[in-house]
Amino acid sequence: MSRRTMPLLLAAALLALLLPAPLLAAPVPSRDRADDLAVVQDALAKDEVAKALSTAGLTQAQIDARLAQLSDQDLASLAEHLDQVQAGGAMDRNTMWIVIYILAGILLIVLLT
Repeated sequence: MSRRTMPLLLAAALLALLLPAPLLAAPVPSRDRADDLAVVQDALAKDEVAKALSTAGLTQAQIDARLAQLSDQDLASLAEHLDQVQAGGAMDRNTMWIVIYILAGILLIVLLT
């Protein structure tokens, strides 16, 4: 293998590993409002979340009233995306991939020069 071919193969392999694989998802069972509400309330009942809401001056009655005002679609979206809610300063998945791509690009440049 030539000196020039090895970095190209390494770069191609690295990019193949970094590119997101196609998602093969099973059908998601449909949930109703009560299921979505239970998921959200479970998340709100966690100690950190409850403490933060209490510190913000919200009572349980106010929280329940605000949840009741959400449309079915909004409540379903909230329940579905709770795993994406993060504490301030945490890196989300998209930011992580951007950082990885930038590092891979720098590595590729270093290997090719």
